[in-house]
Amino acid sequence: MDSVIIIIIALLFIFCFYVAYIFHQSLKTKPQPTKKEDVVIASRQQMLPVILQANERITLMLERISPQSLIFRINDPSLSFKALHQLMLSDIRQEFDHNVAQQIYFPDRTWKHVVLAKEEIVSLINAVASKLSEEVDTTVFLTKVLHQLNENGLPNVDMAKQLIKEDVKNLYQPYEN
Repeated sequence: MDSVIIIIIALLFIFCFYVAYIFHQSLKTKPQPTKKEDVVIASRQQMLPVILQANERITLMLERISPQSLIFRINDPSLSFKALHQLMLSDIRQEFDHNVAQQIYFPDRTWKHVVLAKEEIVSLINAVASKLSEEVDTTVFLTKVLHQLNENGLPNVDMAKQLIKEDVKNLYQPYEN
């Protein structure tokens, strides 16, 4: 009977030693995050929805200030072409001003292309307007804007959208030191 108890105690001792050994090995192979890493990870998790919303807002702004969208939204045949021209520029300025605070959520390179995209659209509209006389019908103005857009495209707008997509993709990369 004593030998059975000794064998049971020995088996329990061996089992406890084995469990402790496995636990120790798992701690050695899996580095524990530092407090700094914990804070960074928690911060990223809290900021993710805000950053995603900023990306959505700027993407929407780029769509809203595109010449096609402006033409669809504010085309008013009763306006003179100069009035329509000024209304388009005003709308672009308002959209941009409304979203300018979002820049804090973007890398400098991305925000630079967002600003260049806005300036590119304004330049396109101004270039077309500068070549027309005051008596031109709004339809001619809008047609020429669309024609210029089709000829030259908007490379900065395309680049800004591409960089925003890359930024969002990078948000989902695991934390790296």
